[in-house]
Amino acid sequence: DGLAGRAATTRAAVLAETLASTAQFTPEAAMADAAIAGMTPRAIIALPLVSEDELLGVLEILQPEASVNGFTPRILEPLGALAGLAALALAAERRACDLRVTALRAADAQEEERRRLARDLHDGPALGVAQAAAALEHIDRLIDQQPGVAHGELRQVYTYLMGSLRDLRGILFDLRPLTLEREGLRDALPYLIERRRAGDGPKITLALHLTTRLPLGIETTIYLVIREALTNALRHARATTCAIEVRDTDLGSGRHTVGVVIRDDGVGFAADEMLRQYPHGQSWGLASMVERAHAFTERFAIRSAPGMGTSIEMTIDYSE
Repeated sequence: DGLAGRAATTRAAVLAETLASTAQFTPEAAMADAAIAGMTPRAIIALPLVSEDELLGVLEILQPEASVNGFTPRILEPLGALAGLAALALAAERRACDLRVTALRAADAQEEERRRLARDLHDGPALGVAQAAAALEHIDRLIDQQPGVAHGELRQVYTYLMGSLRDLRGILFDLRPLTLEREGLRDALPYLIERRRAGDGPKITLALHLTTRLPLGIETTIYLVIREALTNALRHARATTCAIEVRDTDLGSGRHTVGVVIRDDGVGFAADEMLRQYPHGQSWGLASMVERAHAFTERFAIRSAPGMGTSIEMTIDYSE
């Protein structure tokens, strides 16, 4: 093993003061670490870069062959400080990269939400209004010659417009469910499920075990995750059953944990592959679910495979 490998394994500085005669490493192993420098070193020190108990890399410092003093104690101390600063810089850059990735994913999720809204408006209220407009144009031609027929057409216009109004209310509820803000999950989830039920759709069951209202941000996250899971089960999974459970557990001393489990018996999908494809694939709905959950917890899992149905589990801890 080379110096860098030993430093990474032991998480301690590794010094080879005389490469030609070191007992710890063969000359070939030590020189392999130094080859990238394009020179023949007299000595090498490998310093692990550790931040918050996480190994981020190894810093290697080489002394030219012509150097006389070697790595003296006076030099080693500032080199250790340099390694500490380098580790902090790497950790800060990693966090910055994570924030940039999170921001990009959030932007993609918002864009998909806008596309979903546009589709819902086009397929629902916009279609109803267009049908009503066409019917009114037809009525305008009939009103003088066939008033009875025109009167019947007006009833159809009323049907179109009331359907559009119902669709608009449903879209507004999905965007900002006032029932959730006012009454919490105990009222909002049954209403959501009732709106999602269809005559030949899957059987949806809901088990709520809530003793009190949760923080609004957590309630909103749970609601949106369940909404997306139901959408997937209804539109894509061809499920016959979908079971939802939300359970709040009092841990004492003002601490709580809430668990969410959503299972359907649909066709399933390659969840890991779809998440790996994000944001370049077509799994924005799935990825936005993950982003929302990770805003509150890392304990979130989607388990699915073709022919195996889908299971979504999430656990969030919070304090009163």
